[in-house]
Amino acid sequence: MGQESCRETSASLHSLCTTGLCSSAAMKLSIIATVVVLVLAHGAFADELEDLLKDIQAKMSKDFREIVDNPEVQNQAKVFLEEKKGQLEPAVEQIQPHVDPFIEKVQTFFDKLRYELAKTSKK
Repeated sequence: MGQESCRETSASLHSLCTTGLCSSAAMKLSIIATVVVLVLAHGAFADELEDLLKDIQAKMSKDFREIVDNPEVQNQAKVFLEEKKGQLEPAVEQIQPHVDPFIEKVQTFFDKLRYELAKTSKK
């Protein structure tokens, strides 16, 4: 429903009131007409919004695919990962001697726990 229809509805309601026919029925008609106009406007807005969101999603998917498929971006990602790998390797070398004893202690703990659980379940 366009602005033209809204104006016509408003004008006809105004003429009802100015001719002295502004009764309870005219007020009800006014409220019903207003609700109908709002519902139709809301529906049109919702459809436009849904179409807009679909367009945005399609554009974002296309743009993302173009970025991911871009050889320059792929090269930058590889360089970035290699730099980070180079930064992490010395840290891993420092941590590794501490990890092995920790793993042995955890394994020993679980072995003892299994043993105790086995003893308890046999009783």
